[in-house]
Amino acid sequence: MSKFFKNAGLLDTPQKQLAVDVWDSKKKLIPQLKDHIISELYKILPKDQVKALYLIGSITGYKYTDTSDIDINVHIDPFDETIDKQKLTGNVNGFLGMGSRHPVNFFVQPYTPETSWQDAMFGVYEILSEKWINDPPLYNTIRNPQDQFDEEIIHAKSEARRFERKVLKVRENYRKYKQACCTYRHTNSWETRWFLSKKRRELLRDFRDLIRFVDRVEKNRKMVYGIGWGVPRRNYHNIVFKYIEHGPYGNFFKKLQPLNIDEHIIL
Repeated sequence: MSKFFKNAGLLDTPQKQLAVDVWDSKKKLIPQLKDHIISELYKILPKDQVKALYLIGSITGYKYTDTSDIDINVHIDPFDETIDKQKLTGNVNGFLGMGSRHPVNFFVQPYTPETSWQDAMFGVYEILSEKWINDPPLYNTIRNPQDQFDEEIIHAKSEARRFERKVLKVRENYRKYKQACCTYRHTNSWETRWFLSKKRRELLRDFRDLIRFVDRVEKNRKMVYGIGWGVPRRNYHNIVFKYIEHGPYGNFFKKLQPLNIDEHIIL
């Protein structure tokens, strides 16, 4: 994959102040916008079910545009695991926040009292209590966005190469294992059985290591989509996924994705 584009505020030019059509002079959500957001939400969810509203993404920092999304994690209790979250929010998401050009999107989640936001790239603002959980990063601490993106691409390519090396190792060990089985197919001594058993254990170990790697890549990607930070498809974890998916062993990668490391693997 020769070129990537990254949105969600990461490559946007830093602004000198927070978005004035979203935040007031005290860094609080503008009251009319807050009321508009809540009224739209209560069209699809009962008020007593909504426990917390976390405003996240680039609009909570200094790397936003005039049309950056207002992304809100909606924590509810009780939470129905069978709920179709996209169907629930589909008829509402995308409306423009009052007095702005910013589309509002809801991401429904089960309520957890101790929600961790240590990995959030920007600020985190809880709408109902009107307080910052994570303050916006200071303007003078913002890295050059292109440098940050270039660094992520380097890491993503490195992860893709790690996957390729693991695949080549498994394939080579499998070739040697099959060759040994062919060479010693008429030999039944304990030394031969021990040698083939040892080679099979080594092959299984490497194959399980490969599945663990694939599982981690997939879980990181799903995690980002699940919490709804900005535009997930432009997230670093998804870039890693895409480099592998479109690499020389992309088809093999897809076959490994559904495998469970805890299941018995027979070669």
